[in-house]
Amino acid sequence: MIFKLLLAISLIFNAQASTHTSKMNQINFNYVANKTLFLENGEQVTVTYHGYNAVEAQAAFKSIQISSEYAQSFLKQNGFESTSCVKTHLNFYDVDTQTLHNKKLMTFIEWAKLGDNMIYAYFDSVDSPPGKVSIFMTAPKKYDPQGLDAAGRAKIITHEMMHYWQDRTCNKTHDVEIQADQYMNFISNHSTF
Repeated sequence: MIFKLLLAISLIFNAQASTHTSKMNQINFNYVANKTLFLENGEQVTVTYHGYNAVEAQAAFKSIQISSEYAQSFLKQNGFESTSCVKTHLNFYDVDTQTLHNKKLMTFIEWAKLGDNMIYAYFDSVDSPPGKVSIFMTAPKKYDPQGLDAAGRAKIITHEMMHYWQDRTCNKTHDVEIQADQYMNFISNHSTF
């Protein structure tokens, strides 16, 4: 009896915690790649890219790597913890604008807070599978006329990666959107992608 109860609880938890997995399984991604990025301070970021091809995967990995390197110093310079309190696997989804804005598919996006505003990316750690977080990114312009060019994608990835590091370092007791915007401006002045 106890085993059946634990099994039922486990199934309910996994069903609720895997919204991204079930929704993303409805999309046919041409290319999936895994990579562990090693940061200068010894931290690692494990990423699974879901999207178009190896070239786009490498561009995403590069932006994630650079954003992660600078995030450490940005957090420390601004008086925030820069050491990981949790280790999370990052799922990075390259989707076209129409898919990203499909409210029936992307049910986990907080549309009520966003209104009808155009979004280019979305970070989520709430509806991801346990131990994982997700970034949903607007596709490159060459695949989607409403998509972003390389510089725009790098800038938006930077913003979303600050959310990743806020989550990973348990720094969420302040306005995380303002900090992510400040970080995006900081890295624009300190790095070239």
